[in-house]
Amino acid sequence: MLFVDDEPRVVEGLRKSLRQYRQHWEVETATSGADALLRLEAEPFDALVSDAQMPVMDGEHLLLSARDRWPGLLRVVLSGDVGREGTARLSGLCHHFIPKPVAVPMLHARIEEALAARERLGSPRLKALVCRFGALPALPGTFAAVNQLLDSDATLDAFVQVVERDTAVCANVLRAVNSAWFGLRTRVSSLREAVRLLGLRPLRDVVLAAEVFSGAAPGVEGLRRQALERLGALPGLLRLLGATELREDAATALILADVGQLLLMLRAPEEAAVVERETAGGHDRVEVENRVVGADHTLLGAVLMSIWNLPPSLVEAVALHHAPRTGPVVRSLSSVLALICAVQELAAGAGAGRERLHARARSLAAPFGVEDLDLLIAAFSLSKQEAA
Repeated sequence: MLFVDDEPRVVEGLRKSLRQYRQHWEVETATSGADALLRLEAEPFDALVSDAQMPVMDGEHLLLSARDRWPGLLRVVLSGDVGREGTARLSGLCHHFIPKPVAVPMLHARIEEALAARERLGSPRLKALVCRFGALPALPGTFAAVNQLLDSDATLDAFVQVVERDTAVCANVLRAVNSAWFGLRTRVSSLREAVRLLGLRPLRDVVLAAEVFSGAAPGVEGLRRQALERLGALPGLLRLLGATELREDAATALILADVGQLLLMLRAPEEAAVVERETAGGHDRVEVENRVVGADHTLLGAVLMSIWNLPPSLVEAVALHHAPRTGPVVRSLSSVLALICAVQELAAGAGAGRERLHARARSLAAPFGVEDLDLLIAAFSLSKQEAA
């Protein structure tokens, strides 16, 4: 663990405070960005924890260099107030933004949780694939839409609808609200609640920070369209399932379900293209991803969300939305997400593995008292037609 701060007394205080964790952490310190880079070059580190406001080389430039040269490194900002603009810029470079002063047990817990999630990836290549991102790139136009709403008397729901249309912005908003900077006692899994807590002008800053890193990627629009199809069908499906109480969390989970696919398109485009070709030929996506990439999009997405400290219920739902259940299926956010994704595939006329998918959907629907899958498939198809 490398802690960087230009105040010697601060780094010495951290070193002393962290001695209680010496069985788990080997702590090194640096008092400048240049010194930190020399240490990173000399030996491998698992995490870089840096102040943002330092002379000569500030935290932003240090994190940018570290991200590009050691993309698998966990990057954390531990700093005083840097203002809205500074927070927006840094959010694209770090995985956590923790304000000073901080309780050392909380600091340790946040970093340990992120490191544990990263270790699930195993290989250095996969760690670099997932950890290079601080924030995901937003789709072009999202910032303009949010900005336009700010100049009008738009309602909170209008802002939520814009955010719902962009998986990356949705992820970044939830990540911002669940960061230590907000200091919430519980984690927020509802997108509407997250937008309300974040505030509308800070929302614009989060979107702007994401668009700075944006770039065209084939297939992103397809992912967006899939997410919107699910969102459109969600109210009707939840009524049929008798699970309307899950509406807000389910909407967020549906948007983030394929965040791992988005990650692959942006960070491993050649491998993503191979996956798309084989999937279009009738092969199972998860099986192809594991063979071509070394991990499937459910694991990649869940690890990324865990590193960002998103609620465990959302992480679990994304991790399991294509996984076969080994135990009894219960009414939960996880089973709702998996069921709606399965219904979407069945409504699209999934070819290879249709019988297996149908059986899986039946087991997922059983805890909700629904035996006739055709009702769910018809409701999904109808909502898709109405949206078109």
